[in-house]
Amino acid sequence: MPFPLPENTDQIIGAVNTPLNLSALIILILSGLSLALFKNEPPWIKIVSFVLMAVSSIIIIFAFIPGMSSEPPIDKSGSSTPLETVTPIAPSDSESDSLANAKSLLKQADDFFFKGHNDEAREAYSQARTLFKLEQNRLGEAGVLYGIGHLERTLGRNDQAREAFFQAAHLYESVDQHDWKEDALKEGRAIKD
Repeated sequence: MPFPLPENTDQIIGAVNTPLNLSALIILILSGLSLALFKNEPPWIKIVSFVLMAVSSIIIIFAFIPGMSSEPPIDKSGSSTPLETVTPIAPSDSESDSLANAKSLLKQADDFFFKGHNDEAREAYSQARTLFKLEQNRLGEAGVLYGIGHLERTLGRNDQAREAFFQAAHLYESVDQHDWKEDALKEGRAIKD
């Protein structure tokens, strides 16, 4: 019979998901080994090992406290992270609520993309693009298309990625963002079939 895993394995896996927690776990193990292997050594070695064990244990304990982990909990239900959890950016005096929400969705889409949540990123990009279009904000729409280009390229959808980069370049050109235009063109041309 295989060794049974605890009910909440996501929390245990989450405890070593970040570099800090992983290094704390390694320090804890090495400190324990040093206490065991160097029992006949001077007391200061034992004290240093004990302090390292205590500090790393505290760091690991914080990983198990809900809300303290830097990574969101893993959802085993198969549902995606709801976009309603977006905290909208407060609009400035010269900015509409719709534009502020578009910027917030673009930031969230980028965050999802960098975390590998591609379906959520696509949905957030789509919503952001719709809002930027409503606001007639071509620069924001270009930023969305640039992000979509990276997403599509990551997924191996080279034709869609190339098209998104070229559309972004066109929009960047229309708002005199020549450096961004050149970057988008470079990204689009670099995609091989």
